[in-house]
Amino acid sequence: MKPLVALPVWPKAGSVVKALSKANEYGFDYVELSLDYPWPERLRGRVLEEVEEAKGKYGLKLAVHAPWRDIALASPRLALREASLNVLEDCLSFASSVEALYFNLHVLTREAWSIKGVREEAEEAALASVKHLAARARELGVELTVENNPEPMFGVPTMMKPLLEVEGVKLCLDVGHVAYANWLVERRGMEAFRQEVAGLEDWVEAFKGRVLVGHLHDYLAEEQEFQDHLMPGAGSSDVERHLRLLMEAGCRMLLLEVHWADRKKPAKFADLRRALKIVSPMLKAGRRAG
Repeated sequence: MKPLVALPVWPKAGSVVKALSKANEYGFDYVELSLDYPWPERLRGRVLEEVEEAKGKYGLKLAVHAPWRDIALASPRLALREASLNVLEDCLSFASSVEALYFNLHVLTREAWSIKGVREEAEEAALASVKHLAARARELGVELTVENNPEPMFGVPTMMKPLLEVEGVKLCLDVGHVAYANWLVERRGMEAFRQEVAGLEDWVEAFKGRVLVGHLHDYLAEEQEFQDHLMPGAGSSDVERHLRLLMEAGCRMLLLEVHWADRKKPAKFADLRRALKIVSPMLKAGRRAG
């Protein structure tokens, strides 16, 4: 089955209403709204009313990507973790108010995992956070997804598996993040994760049927630099193959998470239209193959 395809928007890109208008014009199925500050704090009152009017006008839905900067759901420091949970609970309520298709989050900590015992405490903290948010999401009727990180900490299958065993939690699988985690182990000496990193095929095999959302983009892996979130064709990865694997995993919703029109130029709405035109034939081919 062909997944629904989303146009991404964050505060720097412009208004949510404009994103809904462009998504309708270009042929996207929904908009994924990234809650980087000052969202959702400034998506209230009349602004939110205008968003709801635009949703109705264009017949499009929203999904929500939780904030991740300053958020530490895996912190062993209880005060930091609880503050992060408070922020995300507010964001979950916002997601419920806009009837979001899903609420996607990252599980992070910046603590030094290489110190004895810290990784284990971070994993315990992460699981407690996800259980708490999953229970709240069920109360609100919002689908909850956890995204693999662009680093080995909560970016390898072994660390994600316990989180995805929590009731109601599904995976958001980002193809570039899989590659970046592998690149860091190969190029930055993160040997502790050598036996845990996995290719995209391994992720699909491990979590087939539990992948609700896919994040698709190109990336360029070089000896000294890794750049992801590129326009399809601007990097060195096999975007069509990655899309086929996401569809094989059962991905029902797909974000074209293109932040860069090329290696130096930030993507604008018109560039996302081009990305959709590039990917649409691949989607049709993948549906026929399935």
